Amino acid sequence: MCIGSSDIIKSRGFQSETHYVETADGYVLTVIRIVNPYVKKRLLLKPVLLQHGFICNSDIWLIASMGHLGFFLAANGYDVWLANMRGNRYSLNHIHLSSDDSKFWRFSIDEMIEYDLPAMIEYIKKQTKKDQIGYIGHSQGNYMMFALLATQPHYTNTIKPFIAISPVVYLGNATSLLLNLGQYVYPLLRRFEFSFLLIDRPLKFYAKLCDTAYWAQVVCHRIFYLMFGFQSSQWNMTRTGIYISNIPSGASSWNTAHVLQLSRANRPERYNHWYSRDNERRYNSSVPLAYDMEALNSTDIALIYAANDWVNHLDDVRLLKDHLKVKLLDDYLVPDSTWNHLELVMGTGAGQYVNVRVLDLLDKY
Repeated sequence: MCIGSSDIIKSRGFQSETHYVETADGYVLTVIRIVNPYVKKRLLLKPVLLQHGFICNSDIWLIASMGHLGFFLAANGYDVWLANMRGNRYSLNHIHLSSDDSKFWRFSIDEMIEYDLPAMIEYIKKQTKKDQIGYIGHSQGNYMMFALLATQPHYTNTIKPFIAISPVVYLGNATSLLLNLGQYVYPLLRRFEFSFLLIDRPLKFYAKLCDTAYWAQVVCHRIFYLMFGFQSSQWNMTRTGIYISNIPSGASSWNTAHVLQLSRANRPERYNHWYSRDNERRYNSSVPLAYDMEALNSTDIALIYAANDWVNHLDDVRLLKDHLKVKLLDDYLVPDSTWNHLELVMGTGAGQYVNVRVLDLLDKY
């Protein structure tokens, strides 16, 4: 069930490369490259980095029954790279620390912004000999890129375009049950460093149970829907076990606390450490500093979002657009009012409503 991105890629007739990218603070990230065997002059292809969201992994771009964006782009002449952020099941290595060590888990989204994204971007540029790469994010993957462009504006010249699928930046109006329940353990998550929802073995067992009969698939989908939101009309029941075996895929307690903090603060900001002295040391302030969306100067940003997204509420999308002082490359609301957060990348209609539009945007570059 949990066969991994490389095996999924090979099963679809493509070839796979596994790259290990070391960050400046010692984490080793697993980045998967999809290789189209029918393309001989690979150096001519435009590289595109696909970045998953919170508690997900690179498989999210590969497992949809009809809308797998990773394969779609590779088949249409793009050099596709799939990111895995520190702390998920594929990126549990460090040059000095073991993932059994609590120090390994001492990171929030800030470190992904400061270390992980630059490391992957520079690595891909070096491997492909290209100065520009496309970037497609989902959910937290977009928060990371918006913050990177706000704090390191030179990447504006590198990331062309930035396509934000479910552009999560403001979370004040989110209605997700998972976010609401998480508030009860928010102090615990802030106070201690540990892995969060990295439960591969029990998840694999549960996924097998879900595929034992149709009624089991229906029940498992309903449970998944309550936690994450995913309309049955967009859910392929025959792939229930595949979906469930991949979400959740692990994160750190601080990463989780950071997400919950954003929903409380309703502004993009750095992590609020348990001890105010840590904030003082890092930010020269007792409170975390904001990521200034008004500082972005890129005109290569496209927004793709859904009306019924429990994580990325339409009011929060409007708030983001109010703070962005640049003209958007695209501003697209999926024309189905029932779509939620994950349908945008895993729904049976993602190919028609999302992937084709993404391809059109990339083709402009």
